Amino acid sequence: MIYLGTPGCRQGPHPSSNENMKIKSTIVFFLLLTFVSAARLIPQFTNWHNVEASSSDIVVVKCDNVMPPEPTINGPASDFSVEVLTVLKGTTNTASARLWTDYKLHKGEIYLVFGRFENGIYLAFEEYRVIPLGEKFSTSLITNKPLEEQIRTLFKVRIDRLNDQMQSARAEKERLEEGLTRNKLDDVK
Repeated sequence: MIYLGTPGCRQGPHPSSNENMKIKSTIVFFLLLTFVSAARLIPQFTNWHNVEASSSDIVVVKCDNVMPPEPTINGPASDFSVEVLTVLKGTTNTASARLWTDYKLHKGEIYLVFGRFENGIYLAFEEYRVIPLGEKFSTSLITNKPLEEQIRTLFKVRIDRLNDQMQSARAEKERLEEGLTRNKLDDVK
C-alpha cells in the first residue's frame, strides 16, 4: 500500500479509530488499576465488639501539635503528635507518639483511640475509631477497672458531651426559628 501524505509526516498505515480507542482504554485501565492498588480500604462500622477485637491498641491520647505535611499517597486527614495518657489495650510503652486518622483532630483535645501502633504511629483511619472526650478529662475515672468497664465509662463521657451539645444546639435552633417567625409577622404588617 502506498499512502500519500504531507511531506515530513510519518508514512505508513494510520491507526483506525477503533485502534485509538483500544489504546486509550488500555491506558485508562492501567491508570485506574494504579489508583485502586494505592487506595486505602475503609471498612464499614459493624459493631463495637468487632472494632475492639480488631484493635491491637486502645489508648487515650491528648493532641499536641499538627505534624508538618509529608508527601504521602492515601495519607490521613489528621496527623498529630499526641501524648499517651493511658493504654487500655496493647503493649505500647511510650509517652508520646503520632496519630493518623481521617477524624478531624483538634489541638488540646483528648481522644479514645481504637487502632494499631506501627513505627511510632497510632493508625486509626476510620472516623469511628476516634472518640473525642473533651479537653478536661481525668483518667482517674477509668483507673483500675476492667477493659470493658473502661470503654463503657468513656462511651458514657462522650454521650454526656453529645447530649449537652445537642441541648445547646436545640436552644440555638429555637431562637433562630423564633427570629424567622417574628420576621414573617413583621413582613405581614
